[in-house]
Amino acid sequence: MTVTPYTSARLRAGSASRLSLTRLIPVAFAHVQALPARKHSDAPLQAGSQGSVCLQPLLSFTSFGYIGCLLVTLFLLCSTAAQARPFAEGVDYRRLPQALAGTSHELIEVNTLFWYGCPHCLKLDILEQRWQQTLPNDVSVSRVPAVFGRDDSRWKQHARLFYTLERLDLGLPAHMAVFYAVQRQRMPLGDAAAVTDFLHNRFGANADRVQALYRSFPVSRAVFRAFTITKQTAITGVPVIIVDGRYVVEAKQVGSIAKMLPVVDYLIDTVRQQRQQQRQEAGPEEEDGETVAALQRAVLSAP
Repeated sequence: MTVTPYTSARLRAGSASRLSLTRLIPVAFAHVQALPARKHSDAPLQAGSQGSVCLQPLLSFTSFGYIGCLLVTLFLLCSTAAQARPFAEGVDYRRLPQALAGTSHELIEVNTLFWYGCPHCLKLDILEQRWQQTLPNDVSVSRVPAVFGRDDSRWKQHARLFYTLERLDLGLPAHMAVFYAVQRQRMPLGDAAAVTDFLHNRFGANADRVQALYRSFPVSRAVFRAFTITKQTAITGVPVIIVDGRYVVEAKQVGSIAKMLPVVDYLIDTVRQQRQQQRQEAGPEEEDGETVAALQRAVLSAP
């Protein structure tokens, strides 16, 4: 088995659980040995008879049952404690040396990097659509098409297609239709003509407008920003989720697509707590600087 940082950390966690269990087993046996000794007699038991003391209580059925229940309980407790551990940097996610430019300080941004030709991205997109309905108002979720390389690759063409869809305001149905067209119908959609025909035939989009938007400056600028984000995050594949422009969650690191969103939830809570602590440390004057400045101007201008 190839030992990665992820599997190594899991092995350390499992070893810690087994170590805790081995320390608790002697305690369990000591507790059982401290139980009152059961009495028995070779002769039929009669009322008022004392009988002899059993010197090996651990051999009784009752004692074995007690030990078994206690050990199972201890094992489940240790396993639960190992599974409930907080997610760790370098194991479940990584932090960028510098936050992405333009990251909001008001909302907690969650950006998903994807590609229309990626089956795992389609699976994550479907999961995210349900997940987004559970998020509070201080979280903003958006998609960013990954762009590898400056050449006119399929990645770049699909990024142009995505931002063209955004400016046409065709919404989620068109986004999912492109996913299914590329992956299930084997439609490359890798040039302006193919994109124009697809959007015109499927959604009635104006062909001239699609052609103009596809090569427009706003779309080109958005594609370049997607290329910059892809490069700055130093990713090698998709899907990838970025939280607050700093934390990168990758499927290959956490182990599966389904495990990505719990890590993202943890990071959202972490960022929220960090911001609350910063506001508390800043104090009311720095938090509401404009109000303080207005009061100072009013005092200085008073006769």
